[in-house]
Amino acid sequence: MEKIQLVLVDDELSSRNTIKKYLEENDIYEIIADFKNGKTALDWLRKNSVDILLCDMQMPEMNGVELMRNVHIIMNISRLLQLVDLMILIL
Repeated sequence: MEKIQLVLVDDELSSRNTIKKYLEENDIYEIIADFKNGKTALDWLRKNSVDILLCDMQMPEMNGVELMRNVHIIMNISRLLQLVDLMILIL
């Protein structure tokens, strides 16, 4: 069974590390990338796909709401079909 792929976006390193530690030895989820702001996460998301995006609401440069808006904008029809199971959670 393939693991569900997660990306973390949070400006606080301690928060990212806590989530990583919590999920590191499970059979369901795999953290494939983490970012300290929405801008770098968006650049990565333009080239990669993910099952779940865990995102902090308040971050410098680009907050969680702005990131979510941009994620929806960059998703074209063909990519939308590939990512139909994308789940977005704002922490």
